[in-house]
Amino acid sequence: MANTHPLKPTNIFQRLFCVTISPLPSDPGSFAVDGDRLTIRLDRARELEPVGGALRIEDPLLPDRVLVVHGEDDQFRAFRNRCACGGFRIDPVPGQEKIRCCTPMQSTYDYAGSPLSRTVNRSLDVLPCSRAGTTLTVDVGLLREPAPHLRKEASRPHP
Repeated sequence: MANTHPLKPTNIFQRLFCVTISPLPSDPGSFAVDGDRLTIRLDRARELEPVGGALRIEDPLLPDRVLVVHGEDDQFRAFRNRCACGGFRIDPVPGQEKIRCCTPMQSTYDYAGSPLSRTVNRSLDVLPCSRAGTTLTVDVGLLREPAPHLRKEASRPHP
């Protein structure tokens, strides 16, 4: 059976150069930023239409990058688009309910933002989001705080 997942797995060359598989919006009118609120029109954000789809939003009106994922469980989730180990972009893992750093280390997290791999000891920033019809609203207020890899908090030791 052919792979019909909307996102394709990365190869080593993509990871070496931190090439992300999550696309930018093809329709610039599919989202709007108003203060601490990011609104996404799901009827215009084709990248989020299929289960497993993802969209990265990198807009000067946002304090930081955002990754939105249409999870395998048909729920939408949003994250600060920076891994907790070094601030690199993150991507969903095709066919799994996981998020992964785009670097060769591939730090991996669950949808709650908790680390699953030994290469990282901090959680991702998960952004609250809600859906009403064809509108997805993401609270981006947390993006005004320092990213996890820049925080001075104590790190938990690796097991």
